[in-house]
Amino acid sequence: MKFKENPEDHFDTQARIEALEKLDKNLSDKMKEGGRLGVPSADESLVQNYIRNRIKVPEDLTDESKFRIVSEETKEESLYTSELAKLKNMDRIDLKKLLEGCKSRSQEDKNLFSMGDLLKGFEIDPETLEYIESADHSSVLNRIKLIDRINSNREDPIEDNEKRRFVSGMVYHDVKGFTTPILMLIPGMAKIGNIVPKETKEKVIRYLKSKKKYLPLFY
Repeated sequence: MKFKENPEDHFDTQARIEALEKLDKNLSDKMKEGGRLGVPSADESLVQNYIRNRIKVPEDLTDESKFRIVSEETKEESLYTSELAKLKNMDRIDLKKLLEGCKSRSQEDKNLFSMGDLLKGFEIDPETLEYIESADHSSVLNRIKLIDRINSNREDPIEDNEKRRFVSGMVYHDVKGFTTPILMLIPGMAKIGNIVPKETKEKVIRYLKSKKKYLPLFY
C-alpha cells in the first residue's frame, strides 16, 4: 500500500483489520527470531499508527444507539469516590472546623434551640439497615420514628433490649468543598456502656458507602 499517493483516503474496516493483523504477526515473528523486547522500531510504529488513524469509521459504529453512554450516575460515582478519599485524608481538627462552620451557617438567624436547615438528625438500625434522616435532631425521637417504621413491616416488634443496637448521627448538608452530605456517626457512650462494636461500625459504614448518599464517618 502506497500511503503517500492517497493521503486523504481511508482504508475500509476489513482492510484495516487485515493490515493490522499482518503487521502484528510480522512484529511477533521478528521478536521471536531476534529476541527483541517487544518494542517496535520507529518505522513499524509509524505504519501502525498510520493504519489506525486513516480508518473510516463504519456507520454502525457512529450510531449513538450502539454506544454505551456514560451516565450521570457514573460521574456521580466518580465524584463520590474522590470526596470520600478527601474526607478520609482530612485532619480531624480541620474537619471539626469545617463542620462547625456548616453548623454556624445553618443556625444563622435561627432561634437558640434550632440547628437550622443544613443539619439533620440520623438514625440507623445495624440489624435491618433501615435508616432515617429527619429534621428532628433528637436521637431519641428519631429512634422512635425508625422503630415505628420497622415494626410496621414485621410481625415481631423490636424489643426494648434491642434498641441499644441503634446508631445515631448528624448529617451536614452543603459543607464547603463537598457536594455529598457528610454523615458523622456517634460511636456510643462509654459512661453508660453503650459502645458501638467494631464489626457494627464496619457494617454500617460499608452499607452507607454502597448507597453513595452520604460520606459516613464515626466521630
